[in-house]
Parts: sequence; C-alpha cells; structure tokens
Amino acid sequence: MIATVPLFGAGIAAGTLGEFPSALSWLGIVLITAGAYVVSGERLLQGGAVGAAGWRDSAFGLGCGVAWAVSPVFIRKGLEGFDSPLLGVSVGLAASLAGYLLVLTLGDHSIERRSLGDAVWLKVLAGVLVALSTWGRWAALDRTSVGAVLALGLLSVPVVLLLSPILMGREVERVNLYVWIGAALVVVGSLLLVVRGR
Repeated sequence: MIATVPLFGAGIAAGTLGEFPSALSWLGIVLITAGAYVVSGERLLQGGAVGAAGWRDSAFGLGCGVAWAVSPVFIRKGLEGFDSPLLGVSVGLAASLAGYLLVLTLGDHSIERRSLGDAVWLKVLAGVLVALSTWGRWAALDRTSVGAVLALGLLSVPVVLLLSPILMGREVERVNLYVWIGAALVVVGSLLLVVRGR
C-alpha cells in the first residue's frame, strides 16, 4: 500500500505546493499504482480468494499511504523556517518520541513486554538506517520536488524483495513472479517520476 503514496502525493502537492504532475508523471503514478495492485492481487490469489480486498481491510494501508504523502508537505513548509534539514529531523523525532511516550503511558500495561531478543544488533542497525534515511529524505525534500523524493523512496522495493526472503525465510516471504512484475511496475513508474522531478 506504500506504493499508493505518489497517487495521494500528487494531489496533495498540487493543492498545497502548486506542484502539478505532467503527463509523464501521471504515467509513472499509474504504473506504480498498477504495480501495487498486482502485488496485492497475487496475495489474494494465493489465499484462494479471487477479487479485490474490501475497503475495511485496506483502510490501514491506504491511511499509511495518505500519511506518508502528507508528511512531505509539512516537511517542505517546515524547512522554510530552518536552516538545516538535520535540525528539522531532530524536532520531528522529538515530537514522535513525545507521542510514543504518551501512548506508552496511557496504553494497556497488561500486554506482555517482549525482550529485545537475540538480534539486538539487527534492531540497532535498523534504527541507525532509518535515522539516516529520514535525514536523507529531509535533505532531498529541501532540494527537489516532492514527487521525485516519494518516487526515489519506492526504489527500496527491489532491495526489500531481494533481502526479505533471506532474512525472514522463504516460507514467510514468498516472492514470486507476480510480486516481481508488480515491483517492476513500481520501479519503472518511480523512475519516470524521478526523470520528471529533474
């Protein structure tokens, strides 16, 4: 569902930042959305249920796509008041930390707390990589269009498809031809948006 971000982002950026997609950009957005549909449709076929997922089932994924598409607008506006993207990231992370602390304070404490487990170094590495990618995203939004930044983020799809079966196991992450076709559509569409963004 993250692949639907450019679809929402195009409308949001047009309405708030005056960044209107060209015909080439729309082609890229259509390819990305088609790729997302192919991947989700394949999952339904594997489960034996042919047809589209219900709106209720898709609500969280689509909500995530909308939120991910809205955030660059706030970032772009916020960067008008900061000299450094790193300073903006720090303020954003502080706000996120406050939100998490509030949820943990008011949340259900009867939920069993899980230990960090054996793969602590993987979790620390993931945190470092997320922090660096967030910083890079802010720096990119300071220098180029929202559409190009959102599209470049989707180039992570083939990396995930290559690494997830190795790290999670092929029985959990089933990457087949349908998934690769969907991913290829997402990547080609992303590249078209990047070309337009330049």
